[in-house]
Amino acid sequence: MSRTALPDATAPRRPREAIDALDRLAEWAGAALGPEVGISFQPPAAVPADQRLVNLHALALTPYPTSRDLRAPQVRFDLRVLVTAWAPDSLAAHQDLCDLAFAATDAPTFQLDLDALTDLPWAALGVGPRPALLLRVPLQRQWTLATAPRVREPLVVSATSVMPR
Repeated sequence: MSRTALPDATAPRRPREAIDALDRLAEWAGAALGPEVGISFQPPAAVPADQRLVNLHALALTPYPTSRDLRAPQVRFDLRVLVTAWAPDSLAAHQDLCDLAFAATDAPTFQLDLDALTDLPWAALGVGPRPALLLRVPLQRQWTLATAPRVREPLVVSATSVMPR
């Protein structure tokens, strides 16, 4: 298949957990701040500072301890998302971030993580330190296990003896 060919319509669709999670975050931020605030998914260095918007930048996947229940196995990660607010007026950006922090405490689908911001490498992101939130959004995928076939014959055990010399 060439790079320009369209994917087969009958092929199963790949799950898009991270994209769906970021879409849910964008809806949440839009509901918390109103429709006049834009949403961006760019790295913080590429965000235009002359617009009032919220930047949702996926930073990393972190492990999440999962159960080893073989009846419903799943893989789970936490997507760490850096949330920054931008506006021409810095007081408006700070107020937007504060409103998002209070809205995050009421959100059941993700967790506010303020402790991890102290180690954030702002220089690697291309901006200086600024007010921000860090959200942990759970991502999980259920495994589908094939059922084992029924045993239709009795178990045959053959043993060999080993004689000492």
